[in-house]
Amino acid sequence: MRIIAGEFKGRRIDAPRSMSVRPTSDRVKVTIFDVLSNRIDLEGARVLDLFAGGGTLGLEAISRGARHATFVDASEVSLRIIARNLKQLGIESRAKLIRGDAVMVPKRLGEEFELVFIDPPYGLEDIASLPLGIASAGILASDGWAVMKFPSQVRLLLPEKAPHAARRAGEHAEEPFAAGAHLMKDASRQAARFECAVIKRFGETSVAFFHHQAAE
Repeated sequence: MRIIAGEFKGRRIDAPRSMSVRPTSDRVKVTIFDVLSNRIDLEGARVLDLFAGGGTLGLEAISRGARHATFVDASEVSLRIIARNLKQLGIESRAKLIRGDAVMVPKRLGEEFELVFIDPPYGLEDIASLPLGIASAGILASDGWAVMKFPSQVRLLLPEKAPHAARRAGEHAEEPFAAGAHLMKDASRQAARFECAVIKRFGETSVAFFHHQAAE
C-alpha cells in the first residue's frame, strides 16, 4: 500500500495480512479524496478512522493536511501496524490509537470530528445500520462528513425513515443521491441534518458520503 498525495506522497505503508481486512485500493482511495476535495478543507481537520485496519484512510488524510487522526480497531495486530506506519512517517504525535469495538467506541468518545471513515468487515452483522449509529453518536462536527465503504449488495439503512427508506446501494451510483434529512440534536441542542449526498460504486464495493449540516 502507498500514500497517494500530500506530504507523504509515494511513501509505502504496511497493511494487515488478514482475510477479514480489505485494504482500500488506490482507485477507490483516489475517488474518495477527489469527492471530498470539493466538500471539505482537510487542512487542520480532525479525523476518525473506524475499523481502521492498517490506517490507510486516516494516514492519507494526515498526508493531505489533517491535524490529527484517531484510529479505532478491535485488532491488536492492526493497531501495531498503524503504530509502525506512524513511526515510519514520523507523525506519532498527530494520532491516537484506540483498541475497541468500532461500533461502540464513537458513543463514548466525547469529541467531534470533521471527517469520519467507516470501513467495516463485509461480514459485520448489522452493517446496514452503521450510518444510523454515526448520525446519532454526535461525533460529526457541523459541516462534517462521514465516508462509508460497504458491499454493493447491501441495502443501507439511510437516516430518514429507517428502516423503511432503505435503498439499494449502487442505484444512481455515479450521481448525487439525496436521502431525506435526519433530524438530531447536537451538543448545543440545535437541530442538525445528516444526509447521504453521494454514492459511488466500484463493482462489489460501494462508497457512501454522508454530510452533517447544522440547521439554519
